[in-house]
Amino acid sequence: MTPEQERRLQERAHDAWVSVPRLMVEEALADQIGQTATARHDLAVEFFGAYRLLASITSNVNQIAGATDAVGEQQEEFAATFAAVRRTGQRVGAALEGQEST
Repeated sequence: MTPEQERRLQERAHDAWVSVPRLMVEEALADQIGQTATARHDLAVEFFGAYRLLASITSNVNQIAGATDAVGEQQEEFAATFAAVRRTGQRVGAALEGQEST
């Protein structure tokens, strides 16, 4: 291995928060080029966090909508907001399913 190759490996390992040997093993066993098990796991964690956030936002918006309905002043923005949250949740879910199949 040349000094340049070693430096590049060390940089990639550092960026992935893993050791050079672990990076090499994960790269060698990766299902897709450039996607290690650690990268897939980290991405899944981020997706699940985003999905939980969407669920929380939806709950809060639902409570606001309920309060608005109680006083008889429904606003059109709520329907658009719910639709946007639903679409985003579906996109996150589809991305997660895509990650599980790789």
